[in-house]
Amino acid sequence: MDADRPAMDPEGPGQGNTERARMEGRFGALGSGFPALNIRGRSYSLEELLHALGLGFEDIRPIDAHALAAEHFAVRYVDPEEWMVVAYEFDAAFRRLGETAVHVSAWTGDRGAPFPWASTAPGPPPQPPPGAGPGDR
Repeated sequence: MDADRPAMDPEGPGQGNTERARMEGRFGALGSGFPALNIRGRSYSLEELLHALGLGFEDIRPIDAHALAAEHFAVRYVDPEEWMVVAYEFDAAFRRLGETAVHVSAWTGDRGAPFPWASTAPGPPPQPPPGAGPGDR
């Protein structure tokens, strides 16, 4: 795991995970962001954002994107190799500003609840059913 990425919350999955709460406090529930961003007059899909950032690997599953401030953006994705949800922050020149990573088990719990972005099949990630937020089980 990258040294820049925080380890899974010491409280453990399903036990008041503060890392998940921090991520959702900053970026909202998973999937609540935008499917594209307009940066300096050009629209970028999630896949285009990942490619522009050098993160466009076949197994990476995009979740959503966020405009945080003027020229400050983030894209969230699942890294299936590390089994982490990553919020990658960058500027309008696509330079890395930072990242936050939380283990997927913060959403699935120790029982391994379904996780909509876990699939590595081609195409857009599946969306959770209406009213089924990431904390609902």
